[in-house]
Amino acid sequence: MRPKKSIIRVTTDGNSAWFHASPSGDEIVLRRIPDFAERSWTAEDRRKKTDLDTDEANGTAEQFLLSEVRRWTGMPVPFSVQQPEAWAVVVHRLKAALVKSRDSDSFTGEKLKKWLATNHVNGAISADSDYQLSISSYLIRCRCANECLAAIGGERSEKEQINGFLDALHWYDTQGEASKLTYYIGKGNHTNTVLQALGTLREALEEKYRKCVTVCSTNGSEEVAPMPPPEFAVEKWADRLRERHAISPPPLAEKLKKKVDRNSFRWYRSLTGAAWSGRVEGLEVCQIGDKACGCIAIGKRGETQSDSDATGRFRELTGYDSFDFDEKNLEEAAKIVRVLDDDRQFGELALVETEHFLESRVLRGRVKISLSDGTMLKPLLETEDYPFQFPAQWSANGRAKFIDVLMTSGKTLYVVELKVASGGQGQYYRHAIAQAVLYRYFLQKANALKDWLTQKACFSIDANAIRAAIAFPRLRGTKKYTEDLQGSLNSLAGHFGVEVTELSEDWDTPGVS
Repeated sequence: MRPKKSIIRVTTDGNSAWFHASPSGDEIVLRRIPDFAERSWTAEDRRKKTDLDTDEANGTAEQFLLSEVRRWTGMPVPFSVQQPEAWAVVVHRLKAALVKSRDSDSFTGEKLKKWLATNHVNGAISADSDYQLSISSYLIRCRCANECLAAIGGERSEKEQINGFLDALHWYDTQGEASKLTYYIGKGNHTNTVLQALGTLREALEEKYRKCVTVCSTNGSEEVAPMPPPEFAVEKWADRLRERHAISPPPLAEKLKKKVDRNSFRWYRSLTGAAWSGRVEGLEVCQIGDKACGCIAIGKRGETQSDSDATGRFRELTGYDSFDFDEKNLEEAAKIVRVLDDDRQFGELALVETEHFLESRVLRGRVKISLSDGTMLKPLLETEDYPFQFPAQWSANGRAKFIDVLMTSGKTLYVVELKVASGGQGQYYRHAIAQAVLYRYFLQKANALKDWLTQKACFSIDANAIRAAIAFPRLRGTKKYTEDLQGSLNSLAGHFGVEVTELSEDWDTPGVS
């Protein structure tokens, strides 16, 4: 059985902050949900909010590995999320150190506004949402003569600070006569890693544009420029990649796949985890560890006993909270997986984890990716028996990030970021450009991985020739809106040398295959 996710509330000075823990490779990932207010959310809102597999998309969750929490709070070695006494220690120490530190020691957005008003700006400072440009209120914006100043507080998450740079560039491109952009991040606990990522992004800009863009962090007095793009020591990942050829799932997993007999059902194995993940069109529906038994389930139940939409749908379809299986009830297990697969194709499960759905179809060749000039891309791991998301880093010794799909055209390797917007499109697809650039740079510099990539691609990987693209469904909206959005995405992506492509209309057409 998988460890349960755990949700705990930390209260300090009357403000609530929720934390959510879940397994991630060899450690537990602890995510902070800063705007989760218990009394102001309905039960349905809470179900959606606690389904953190999708929170990365909307930017509401902030993640910490327990190793980081240990550094902040003096915690001992990582522990199981099922140990309540350990969680009691987390709550106590986070109250005293983590939350307080994050809120009080950062050079926040409010401090940045005052600093900009005092030191740089005579005119108005805007920190309102701009729905026309699809820019959130966390990005502070102002003009100083013909210079644009944009800033984001140090209390914001690593991802928000990185994405804010893309929003700042987009805003700068709309300012007409402005000749220069300066992007400030307030000093905070993410400054070191964010400056490395921003160094990569700025360096990736086309030269004539890069000369107009300055990036730095500030605490109100000292200003620090971005760090040089990082180098990556990933020999451990390289060793695990070389060992993958010797890995195969337990016999029970192979038997279940044969009985299910659907191309859309595949076993995945991450580079760092030990369990095998059975997925229908990218949605995890079962796991098998080293033992001769497995568990069919969708999602994990937390201490609040609130379910995600997918978990509730699982119960509706099967009548189970979870279904343990072994050799004796393999037929029933296969029947349940086929029911889930049918619903993933034709029913309500098609509406959850849509990016995993798309990724699955791209990996197995069901959905084709072509660039604007007609170039067709082929998944590098299309023939991989046991697919996995390729790991990457955005900063030296940073947490693992995961590339959606590696693809090839001729002897060129592409990093492709797949996106499916459930709400607003402009900001969401714009931020994908940053991910594609950071993943491309990682592959260019992660020399330890080149041999494995060369072997898989069957050609020598030229780091300077690695390219990046973002792909998403046809834009929704009026003709003017979609043309304007397509134009702005193409323009911004062009500054970074990133391709932008739309998927064919039938990418999500139902059909078991």
